[in-house]
Amino acid sequence: MPSQTKQLKGYQGGPLDGKVALITGSGRGIGKGMALELGSRGASVVINYANAAQGAEETVKEIEAAGSKAFAIKADVTKLSDITRLFKEAVAHFGRLDIVGSSFDQALDFELIESRWYQTPGPRSSRLRTR
Repeated sequence: MPSQTKQLKGYQGGPLDGKVALITGSGRGIGKGMALELGSRGASVVINYANAAQGAEETVKEIEAAGSKAFAIKADVTKLSDITRLFKEAVAHFGRLDIVGSSFDQALDFELIESRWYQTPGPRSSRLRTR
């Protein structure tokens, strides 16, 4: 039986078409893997990085080469002002945000993120889920 997930090469659509994902720490490592997987399933992906600019841009290129959309935002998710800006820029760029994942190496305050999510203007198709 063929796999339900698509490979990055030759992408022709997937179960997450039309969805937008934001993954923190996605310029390298596990976060990059998460971003590539979501992109391979059709999601547009916001690549967040704090220091790995080159890795973030490479991840964007890989996702775009496979047929999905992506862009990178530098933001330090330990700073409230950066979290707020990250969400606002993501929604401004893609018009929505459906999926949020963290691959940041420190614990995120999801209650804080959720409160900022609801304060960010723009349409929302789903509730941000925490833990």
